[in-house]
Amino acid sequence: MGRLLKHGVILLITAVFSTINFLGCAAGQEICSDGERYSPHPECKFYWDCNSVGDPILRECPADLFWDVAITACNLPENVPDCVGGTRPPITTTTTPTTTTPTTTTRPTTTRPTTTTTRRPTAAPCGSQCCVNDVYDGLSGHLNATFSPIIEVFQGSTFSNLYTHGVSTLDLDCIFNVSSWTGDIIRRAGNFYFQGDYDIWGYLDLFPFSSLCLPSGSFSGAGVATFEVQNLDWIVGISFSLDQVPDRLTIQILTIHEISFDRIYLNLGPNFRINGSPVDWEAFNANLHSCFHTQLKQYRREIETKLKFALNERYSQFDHVEISKFLFAGACPPCVTVCPQCLNLRTAALQ
Repeated sequence: MGRLLKHGVILLITAVFSTINFLGCAAGQEICSDGERYSPHPECKFYWDCNSVGDPILRECPADLFWDVAITACNLPENVPDCVGGTRPPITTTTTPTTTTPTTTTRPTTTRPTTTTTRRPTAAPCGSQCCVNDVYDGLSGHLNATFSPIIEVFQGSTFSNLYTHGVSTLDLDCIFNVSSWTGDIIRRAGNFYFQGDYDIWGYLDLFPFSSLCLPSGSFSGAGVATFEVQNLDWIVGISFSLDQVPDRLTIQILTIHEISFDRIYLNLGPNFRINGSPVDWEAFNANLHSCFHTQLKQYRREIETKLKFALNERYSQFDHVEISKFLFAGACPPCVTVCPQCLNLRTAALQ
């Protein structure tokens, strides 16, 4: 993941946090009052997460969004009138008059706009039962996962306080021609973002990508994870066969038609290690778009072979009826068939 430097990320994060903390104090702003979950920052793209053990955590909104005190979420700049030019004026404070003996404390008071705001632009209300929520907040759970041989997340890994938006921009479509046992799988992400706490360890094998682009090895870490993807397109064609014994579908040919994206941003913080070293996230993100597309073109055949093996390993535990139910059954199936006269898979799925 970019250049792996021993101390670069830690020094950078320490310097940024120290500078911002100084600016907050200089502005006379009290951070994280009693009972306050989030606290605003003078720079509108930042905010403080007070709901953590120990010191407050500085978090950053996605690109082109400001922290909105009124809804305690990141919002469009035009919906945050108290931020002008990306800077928030010092929050006014009121001091309780003192009597002869008690000492009063100063608490910040925040003026909330009376207008109704939204976290993100929203489309017209959807009347379909296939609609999904765009925003999720406060999610937590386990991260155990295996997609051999590409990634294994070991048991005990967890995530918490997960906030995500752009879920409605995630699309999974597939078209199968059952008569020829071929299909196309299409995955898209328009503008998806998440941020949350994590505690994780496992193993990553992204060969043949180079270690300077997407390194492989044992990884571990804990902290705050931030991820954003814009305009990801994943189009893969497959040709598969049905083995009567033991009743399993097997991918015979996998062809990458397209895997591309405009932007991917990832930051797992200074405590994340791969092969024992921290990651220079600034260098990683600056290099990712160019190196990924270049090396995908260079190693396409090797990557196709690896993906085919991983998918066959993952789904070999299911028979063809179970897979058919996932692909074709239900009110909102992700896949459609283009062979009306031979809907064997769909018929089995609906039984």
